[in-house]
Amino acid sequence: SGNAALDEVAVALWSFYGIKTHIRLQDLCELSRYVEEITGVLLPFNKPLVGYNAFTHELDIHAEQVLEHAPLFEPLPPDVVGNRRVMPLGRHVGPFIVELKLKEYGLECDQNQIDEIAYRTRQQATQKKASLSEDDFRNLVQTVLYRRSSI
Repeated sequence: SGNAALDEVAVALWSFYGIKTHIRLQDLCELSRYVEEITGVLLPFNKPLVGYNAFTHELDIHAEQVLEHAPLFEPLPPDVVGNRRVMPLGRHVGPFIVELKLKEYGLECDQNQIDEIAYRTRQQATQKKASLSEDDFRNLVQTVLYRRSSI
């Protein structure tokens, strides 16, 4: 059956049975990345708890619900294992995620601008067949918010 995953066993013992293993759970993600680096064996993106996509929520309605009712969608908060919640700017993005991202940048936009940014984000992500990077998204936002109207 193979070797049991340290992160999964340690978290299960702690969360289900209250057993303290003296493993610093908040360092599991960093440890996993370190092992990945020194061994050259890539961590699966979908690996539970410490994978890059373990706490990723791309669908707009899903992202909204996660923020309101996290325990229904995530077995534990991502920071317990040193991971983070990610809401990528991909082909399923909608106004909710766009508005969250704009708030991170300290920008307030009207609903029309938010809808246009979401539409353009979906278009670019579909063309690219990948989520937009931070730089790509910032450029798109600048294009929408600061375009000059031609007379």
